[in-house]
Amino acid sequence: MYKIALEILTPEIKKSKDLMKFCNICSQTLYNMLKDLINEYKDGFASQEFLSCLSEFLNLVLVIDTLKNAKSSLNNDFSMYKRMQSHAKIPGTEEETIENSALYMFLGKQNVFASTIKEKLATLNGVDDILIDMVNHCVNMFENNTYITHKQKHTILRVNYSIS
Repeated sequence: MYKIALEILTPEIKKSKDLMKFCNICSQTLYNMLKDLINEYKDGFASQEFLSCLSEFLNLVLVIDTLKNAKSSLNNDFSMYKRMQSHAKIPGTEEETIENSALYMFLGKQNVFASTIKEKLATLNGVDDILIDMVNHCVNMFENNTYITHKQKHTILRVNYSIS
C-alpha cells in the first residue's frame, strides 16, 4: 500500500522539485543579467522594452509565490510522501535527502521566490537605479493609459505595489 501511494505521489513531488529548481535558476539569471547591466548603466539608460520585460518578470515571480502560498496541498503531499517513504522503508540517497530538505524549506516558507530575489539584488550596488526607472516606467504607463491589456495594467499595479 505504501509503495502504491509513493508511485502516485512521486510525480507530484517531482513537479514541486522542478518548481524549486525553476525559481533558483530564474533568480540567478535575473541576478546575473542585472549585474551585467549595472556595469553599462552608468549613463542611466535602459530601454522601455527592457523595463517592461523586467516588470513582467517580477509579476511572474509574485504570481508564482502567491500560487505556491495558496496551495497548502503541496505541503500536505510532501508530508505524505515523506511518511510513505519511511513506512515503505525505502532508503534515499544523500542527494535526495538534501534535495528533500531544500524542498521542505521552499514549500514551508511564504514568498520564498520574491525573498530570494530581494536578497540577491540587495548585494548589487546600483540596482536601485534600475528598479526606480522600472517603477517610473510603470507609473508613466499607468498614468498615461498606455498599457494594452487589463493584464498589463494589473502587472503594472502589482509590481509597483511590491517594490514600494
